[in-house]
Amino acid sequence: GIVADVYATLKNDGMEMAEITLLDPKGRVLVDYDPMGQGWTTYKRDFKVIGRLNLVKKGVVAAVRAVKGESGAMVATNSRKKIDQAAGYAHSRGAYGYPGLGWSALVRIPVEEAFALWRMLITTMLIVLAISAVVIVIGGLGIGAFFAKPIRALTEIMAALAGGDRSVEVTGMTRGDEIGDMARTVEVFKENAIEAERLRVAQLAEQAE
Repeated sequence: GIVADVYATLKNDGMEMAEITLLDPKGRVLVDYDPMGQGWTTYKRDFKVIGRLNLVKKGVVAAVRAVKGESGAMVATNSRKKIDQAAGYAHSRGAYGYPGLGWSALVRIPVEEAFALWRMLITTMLIVLAISAVVIVIGGLGIGAFFAKPIRALTEIMAALAGGDRSVEVTGMTRGDEIGDMARTVEVFKENAIEAERLRVAQLAEQAE
């Protein structure tokens, strides 16, 4: 039920292709929750997989790292589905003095879905910034002179980010008004884009090795 609730949240966020896997301390599959990939609506345990399939022995990097006690994220190719996935992994450390069972969790989502929300936010921000610029210009040259320049600058910055330029410098973050809030939000988008690119490059490097 807990896994199903987590999946429902991901699905509501537009990531219905997500798959959630729980592993035992040795990397054997305990829960294999993949409704869209496996084509079911009611979860049924496949005992050919549960307790038998060992993702560590299969060389699934996220599983190997999780079983070692690590937590993090990466981009990896699913050998069975032959698609690139954003993979988040974490190892249970227990709580309140209880050491836990040593289980690990993997959440794997196709790259297109994982970054779709981020791309949608960028597009929305571009539209909002463009509309804001137009409204300010129409509102009057005096007000426009005060607000339009930083808005246009942010619009250009967002356009550069959407085009793949991660080196662009975000200006206006030190402002204490709404433009400063927008600039700081754009900076967050930039940092997320840089991290996504780092994960992709790291995955390519691992594949090259």
